[in-house]
Amino acid sequence: MRQVEVATTIAFTAPRHARAFSEALAADNLDIGRPDNMEIIFNRQVRCVTKGVFRTAVDRDNDGVVINAFYRHSRVKTYLKEGRELRVDTVINDAYDIGVLRRLEHLDELTAKARDVNRRMLQTMRAGQDCVLASPAIERVAQPTLTEAGRRAPALRFGEPRAMALAGALCLTLAGACGLTNKSLRALTARLLGRPTACYRPIYLGTDR
Repeated sequence: MRQVEVATTIAFTAPRHARAFSEALAADNLDIGRPDNMEIIFNRQVRCVTKGVFRTAVDRDNDGVVINAFYRHSRVKTYLKEGRELRVDTVINDAYDIGVLRRLEHLDELTAKARDVNRRMLQTMRAGQDCVLASPAIERVAQPTLTEAGRRAPALRFGEPRAMALAGALCLTLAGACGLTNKSLRALTARLLGRPTACYRPIYLGTDR
């Protein structure tokens, strides 16, 4: 398989609504092609040694704005079709980009993973639509910091499954009554992720309690 394209289309009742939404998506997602975003959308780990292109290209056609987000040899294209349909196309130019073999018998697996890319792309865009996290508390969580003991506490990326499960575990009122340890937090987070506790690698919070 040299190239496979999988599309998801959302039809709007009125063209003006589709056009306004498409313009807003372009404004809110100029950085969608960054490696950390592409890691979430393609569900593939991106390291500093990962080869490939990670960028966003914004163009215009007769129907409006076209957003191309590039991941290695592949890309996700979001555009307005016929003035009233928001279309998300995942174009896989190398099946190895998403961990699938290139032979034709793996087409179903490749198509399923490409549809998951489309779904995560729409989820990421929906989460960012008209949403600005400017609170100092949010900034402290989203940026690396130093603890009082001088130990580095890494940032938590919103949208990443483990980070969101951890946030959900910290919001449980049970912790206010019974206290919280790394052991209990690990069990709560693993449960929200639907994984066995023994298979879950916890996120380091910079403290032992």
